[in-house]
Amino acid sequence: MSDPPCDDAVGRLKTFHPSAVVRAAFSKLRQLLEGFIDWVQLHSFVKLAALISQISILAGAATYIADEPKREEAAISAALGAIKEAIGQPHNNARYRALKFLNANCVSATGLNLESAELSEIDLRPCTHFDPKLAWPPRLATSHPFDLSHARMTGVVLRGAHLDYADMRHTDLRNADLRGASLDGTRLDGADLSNANLASANLRQAELVDARLVGAQMDHADLTGANLTGADLNAASLVRGDLANANLTRAIVIGATLSGAGLCGAQLYKTNLVATRMDNANLDSAMLVGVNRDPAAIGRGSVHEQGGGFRVGMVAIDMDDEFFRGVKLGIERELEDPTVKAIDHRYDNTCSSRSALPAVLAGVVETHLQFEEGKRAIEKLINEKVDAIILRTLDDDRLADILKQAYDSGIVLVCYDSCRSIASLRHYFSGEFESDQYAIGRLAAEYLAAHLDSARRDMPLRIGVLHCGILADNCNDRYFGFAAALNSAGLHWRLSGILEGWNETNAPSAAAKLLADDPAIDVLWAENGAGTKALALAAASLPRPIMVLGTDRSPRLEQLLHQPARNPLLAFVAQSPEIMGRCATAAALAALSRQGSQVLPQNCLGPTPVSLYSHDR
Repeated sequence: MSDPPCDDAVGRLKTFHPSAVVRAAFSKLRQLLEGFIDWVQLHSFVKLAALISQISILAGAATYIADEPKREEAAISAALGAIKEAIGQPHNNARYRALKFLNANCVSATGLNLESAELSEIDLRPCTHFDPKLAWPPRLATSHPFDLSHARMTGVVLRGAHLDYADMRHTDLRNADLRGASLDGTRLDGADLSNANLASANLRQAELVDARLVGAQMDHADLTGANLTGADLNAASLVRGDLANANLTRAIVIGATLSGAGLCGAQLYKTNLVATRMDNANLDSAMLVGVNRDPAAIGRGSVHEQGGGFRVGMVAIDMDDEFFRGVKLGIERELEDPTVKAIDHRYDNTCSSRSALPAVLAGVVETHLQFEEGKRAIEKLINEKVDAIILRTLDDDRLADILKQAYDSGIVLVCYDSCRSIASLRHYFSGEFESDQYAIGRLAAEYLAAHLDSARRDMPLRIGVLHCGILADNCNDRYFGFAAALNSAGLHWRLSGILEGWNETNAPSAAAKLLADDPAIDVLWAENGAGTKALALAAASLPRPIMVLGTDRSPRLEQLLHQPARNPLLAFVAQSPEIMGRCATAAALAALSRQGSQVLPQNCLGPTPVSLYSHDR
């Protein structure tokens, strides 16, 4: 591909001056006025100083308008110069403004060098200019897509940019970051998008004839109605991409991943699908003529071939824990809600209709905070061919392979409760739902500080803690919030002991050891529900009062909190596992329906709420 040099860009500009007719008229008027003034002054018929002054102003205005083409050409040349000077500078505001200027003035930017430029969120949608042509009905403005054809844009960053209907034919976009970009109707014929990141990009009706998309990342991209005739998609990833009614005639899709993709009504005439993964892909009404494929790679086909709706799996640590039972309850209630339906791409022959399918909780598996159990649990759900997995991940990078396997099978993954461990795996997840863990500890400590009378606040406190284990980042954050709030309140305290205790087996013995190790302990705090129960029961058996604070909510803790006698439990801070489960399920169904987070309920758009429960609340 040979790109025209940037230095010749001015000579190739396609500009339109909307004031051309007006300028010509004013120029002629100026000539007439200047002749009239000379004639009046020569013959001294009358003193017309005031009139001449007004005429001079008008003549000056005409001159200014007449010089507009020169000023506009100078401004365009300056913009092109700024773009040229910015070559090699990823972050350059002058280049950003120059592109906006060129687009606003309907100037062609063909052949520009924008390699590695940071242009996130830039808006280069079609411009409009004044159109003086007489027509009926009258049309005063014409829309013109931005012309970036033949541009050099290797490694450009266009995250969230708007380039709708832009002309980017034969543009070099290798390794470009186009995540979430709006390229609706864009002309990308012959463009090189090898290894570009187009995840979640809008490519509806885009022209990608003979485009090179080798190794491109296009998961969750919308390619509805796109023209991919002859495109090279070798080793590209289009997991859960939407290619309904797309034209893939003679396209090369060797070794690509189309798991969970919607190919309803797609034209696959003489398409090369050798070694292509299409697990759970929707091929309803697709035209498969002369397709070169490995039948085993097609997988189980679309969900409707199974004769049922979507199937959701849940991964928990321990279903004896009240928290995980609450999450499961939330999942079930969201799935049973008659107003909630997953929209599947089960189209008619024109791919214009969609049907609502029911979804069911197909299974719950447990990890018990063990890597091997966690891996087996996820493998079990993959083998059971669920459509989505709602999971609480282990803080263990060794799970990366099994999560990738699930994702590559077209399974939607949603994380709940502990999601920071997926930072390097975020690409695989369609949602993350957790509470503000720091706030859980902070609220407990703030309540303790408010509960103490003035005399007790000045005395040093001896505090014992039941922790959730070294793998629990959530509980680490709770502890930091607890300690920070104690310090902010000005309390004098020291840690008497901190032990692991988070279930019915290890929490009672840990609570007893805290009390035995320090008989003078003043405050006990548990970072989890089982620990809270163990501390409350242990402290209630002692002859002297001890203040107990805890975490999580259950019927048993409610009973301990409000019992009239021998009640050491002052308060506990609880997450909302049911809301967490409902939000995670809503995100899974939205992803299965190829919808974004905008369809989620408002209370699912931030951290799930936490609340403090005490004697007086």
